[in-house]
Amino acid sequence: MSAAWHTMTLGERLVACSGRPSGFDYLRITLAICVVIIHTGTTGYGIEGNNFFWETALRGISKMVVPMFFALSGFLVAGSLERSNTLTMFVGLRIIRIFPALTVEVLLSALILGPIFTNLTLWNYFSDPLFFKYLLNVTGHVSFYLPGVFTSNLEKTVNSQLWTVPFELYCYLTLSGLIVIGLRKRGSLVLFGVVGMAVFSVAYAVYKRGDEWYLLSKAIPGLSLVSTFLAGVALHLYRDKVRWSAEYGLASAIICYAGFQFVPGVDFFVFVPLAYLTVWMGLLNPPRNFFIEGADYSYGVYLYSFPIQQMVASFGSFYRQWFISLPISLTITTVFAAFSWHLIEKPFLSQKKILRKLEFRLHANTREKQPA
Repeated sequence: MSAAWHTMTLGERLVACSGRPSGFDYLRITLAICVVIIHTGTTGYGIEGNNFFWETALRGISKMVVPMFFALSGFLVAGSLERSNTLTMFVGLRIIRIFPALTVEVLLSALILGPIFTNLTLWNYFSDPLFFKYLLNVTGHVSFYLPGVFTSNLEKTVNSQLWTVPFELYCYLTLSGLIVIGLRKRGSLVLFGVVGMAVFSVAYAVYKRGDEWYLLSKAIPGLSLVSTFLAGVALHLYRDKVRWSAEYGLASAIICYAGFQFVPGVDFFVFVPLAYLTVWMGLLNPPRNFFIEGADYSYGVYLYSFPIQQMVASFGSFYRQWFISLPISLTITTVFAAFSWHLIEKPFLSQKKILRKLEFRLHANTREKQPA
């Protein structure tokens, strides 16, 4: 049994876990909490706190967090793609997964948090163009500020973590494009997509920064996340050909940490080992605990954590200390994440019957228009 365990492919491991390994559930919530921890530096200590995670030995770990989210998403979304009969169903599932919870969070920030914490009169707050611009976050057009809100904080933004939303949409658009040109019949198209996006990302970085394109690695280049997402998709499509190996997982972890820590610009090239590490960890299958059984709070934690951390920081320097702000923020965030999952995300995700009816009508109309 031990020998068989070591020679499993990703696909065999997925089947052995009945298609639902708990590792992905634990990994999702762990990555979301890591985002909260990293933002504790920014919201509590400003640039110095930010540098603690990005300019020290923690850099190699910190830079893995968001890309691993995208690799995980790519692997799981590829599974959703295989279960979707049409592009209509696939896109519909992505819409109900992302936009309802995002819309509620944006509206709560703009209509409740903003009026409470703004230093403007309510008339000036609601009539400010910045307020209306913030509402466009529900479309994926990201704006980080609300008028007069958190202006006394070390960090002035309301929702910095939303910077990833446009790139998540780019991932779905890119994958949809590959589906349109035949991904279902020719899985190899995803490999061209991975390489093509990587080349485009570097070319765009050179275009934007010239000879100093590698300086983009001091942040997380958004387009590199699309390559990582597609690498996750590729691992799912080729799951029966790729070994699930602890040795490969360890090697990938070392490559990713060393690359992010010491090699400028490596973000554009390390997507394959990063995706493999993510999938390898996700295919671990420890027993589920009550926190993740039947629930996925990771998206809610990701959405609500930053404005809540900013809210806590606004009460003064005492509340900006990490050992004060982190437990308070994480507790409040968990409550909102539970609200988001049980009252918004899960109910919308249960409406697949509506999508199937829409899919049937759209494709029935298409079939009727085709010549006999």
